[in-house]
Amino acid sequence: SPSYFQYLYKSFFGIPFKTDLINIRMDYARGLILHTDLKLERVARLSGYNSEIHFYRQFKEKTGMTPREYLAKARGENNG
Repeated sequence: SPSYFQYLYKSFFGIPFKTDLINIRMDYARGLILHTDLKLERVARLSGYNSEIHFYRQFKEKTGMTPREYLAKARGENNG
């Protein structure tokens, strides 16, 4: 059952499956933002999000900035 899987996952890895999945999606999204010229809507979809709004909210929650702010900061650091 899903709850048993979640129990086993957390027991084995020490982190809830959902939290791990979000972390993986965010790592992937950050890589796409930094290393491609894809639009943020496409980054959201490729990272497993059906809702761009939900992607933006989780991205900001995890990184402290929006995807656009993250991109601007990365470009500023890379160019300056």
